[in-house]
Parts: sequence; structure tokens; C-alpha cells
Amino acid sequence: MTFPFRSKNLAALDTFPVHAGRILGGLDPDTLVIGHAFENDVKMIADVCKKYSLALPEFDYIDTNVCYNALKGISGGEHSLAALGKEFGVEFDAHNPLEDARAALEVVRACCKASGGLYRFLDAYGVTPGGFYGGVIRRCVHKGMGEGALKKAANFNRVFDLTRKLGQGTGTAYHIDSAVLCARDMSELIRAILASGNRLAATPYAADAVITNNLSLRLSDNYLSLKAALKRFGIARSGYDFSPKKIRGEDGRAITLTEYYQRVCREFAAPGPLDGQTVAFAMSVERRDDFDDIIKRVVSLGGSVSPRVDKSDLFVVESLADLRRSLRSDGRIRAYKLNPSAKLTELSKLF
Repeated sequence: MTFPFRSKNLAALDTFPVHAGRILGGLDPDTLVIGHAFENDVKMIADVCKKYSLALPEFDYIDTNVCYNALKGISGGEHSLAALGKEFGVEFDAHNPLEDARAALEVVRACCKASGGLYRFLDAYGVTPGGFYGGVIRRCVHKGMGEGALKKAANFNRVFDLTRKLGQGTGTAYHIDSAVLCARDMSELIRAILASGNRLAATPYAADAVITNNLSLRLSDNYLSLKAALKRFGIARSGYDFSPKKIRGEDGRAITLTEYYQRVCREFAAPGPLDGQTVAFAMSVERRDDFDDIIKRVVSLGGSVSPRVDKSDLFVVESLADLRRSLRSDGRIRAYKLNPSAKLTELSKLF
């Protein structure tokens, strides 16, 4: 892959504010922007406006991937711009920004050709444009996407829908991690944030606080677990899924569940009645709002934790169904049933 620029040459170039008027001036509610994997570009716009204290533009957009998938009857998937260009006979110098923009436009024109125009195509194939208004993003979707993908997109777009309806405040800017946001309807939390005079942001960089999952290792002050966010806004935690989607380390970097377990074992290890036995957890236990406290409790009692049931000595479940779904009948693993209403102080009964 050959890029038309090198990083060492960028320092001498103008910064974004020098040309912001020309770039952002072309983005307005009356202009439909066309781009490839364009949600990434929208996030960049949000970040650069935050960095240089620039007014956020507002506009609608359509994505080449969504248009292509709708045309071909594909439920979802990402395609490179080079692959789309090749399919439609669009020749361009890939990764040259001007050439990429031209190619994206030509790909969408090719998708629309048989329909007799852009808006006829959007209507015929059920493509709903995305948008960027008030600092939040609406995803571009098409009606042929899978049921699960449409549900996730609807959950994601509730931030956009509710901020348009209720308006943004001027207080703390919150960003809800997309994995958490897509998992379920977060309308109650979104409404509570806005009703408190706060606002929502499209990216972590553009936010003052980031709401993520409930697993953390001394996160920086701007990261807030979902459990803590619900408590802050007085929302009952029942019905929420607290299973880890993304896990952040001490530096805010995303880590895997295995990495998190390893760090907890190092930090909270202590001698105790478990005497080095390994404990695994059913998904129903991982979804509990006190799961992070449970695994730290296990480690402090002399045990270790693992995501591998088949490599563990003990398996913590909430139901017999968990056993049937997850356990191999090798006769070695002892299972402990943790009632859904059990408190952390009752966990010692396991040992």
C-alpha cells in the first residue's frame, strides 16, 4: 500500500483551523454527504472540532457500504473502497483523499443508476441516511440488514433521536460506549443525562465522561462504569446486561477479559481457603452488576479466575440451565449455585 504522504512531512502543513471554513462550510442540513465507511469520518469531525473549539456542523450522509449491501441484497458487511471501485469499473488512486472522495461518489452513482436517481434508489431499497446533529451520530442503515443488526442500530440511534427531541444541555458531556449502547435500549439513561442539563457526545475524545462496562482497573476519572452511571442518575439496575463488552485497563486502553482476570489476580491475590483453585463463571453471573466485586472476592480468598470452564476447579452458576449449557461431564468440576439475589457477603459460602 502506498500513501500519498508521509508523517514526517505533516508537521510543516497547515493545521485544521486554517481550512476549517472551506471544509465545514460545505456541511449543512441541506447537503447530503457521501462517504465510504463514513461514520469514522464523522467521528473525526467531532474530535477535531472539539480539539480546536470549532462549531460542530450538522448534515445528513449516506455510506457506500450500506448502498452496496442494499443493492446486492446483503444484510451487512464492510467492503474496501478499492473492491467497490473494481466492481463498478471506477479507477482511482486509493488513499488519496480527493480520489477517495471521487470514487465514493462514483460508487453511489453506480448503485443508483438502475433506479433512475439517488432518492428513488434510497426509497426503493429502504436506505435511511445517517446524520450528525448536535454532536451525536445517526447510523446509516438499510431495511435488508439482519434483525440483530437493525436492533443494534436502533439502540445506537436512540441517542440521536432523543437529543433531537429533548435538546442538548450545557453540562457534562457523556459518551456511551457503542458496545454498551447497542446491547439494549438505553433510553432511560439517555433521558436522565439530558434531563440533568448534560449532553451526549459522539466520541470519547469529545466527551468529559465515558460510560463503559462495569469492569475496570483504576480507570482515569473520565471513565465511568455502566453500574456507576445508573447509580449516579438514580436508575434501577434490574434488566441491564453488565457482561463485559469492552474492558479498560489502568491507562484506559481496551483489554480482554483474560487480561483483566490476570491483572485482578496479580493485584488482589492473597492466601485463603481456596488455596489456588481456579474459578470460572457462567454468563448469567458475568452479567451481574456486582461481578467485578465477585471476582476480586474470589482472588482475595486465595483463588484464581479464568474464562475457561474446562480448565477450572469450580464453576459459579445461577441455574441448572447454566450447567447444562456450559459444563463438560468430566466429574472433576464442582459447581456452586449462586442465587440471583445473593449478596457479596454470602459468596464465602462457596468455600
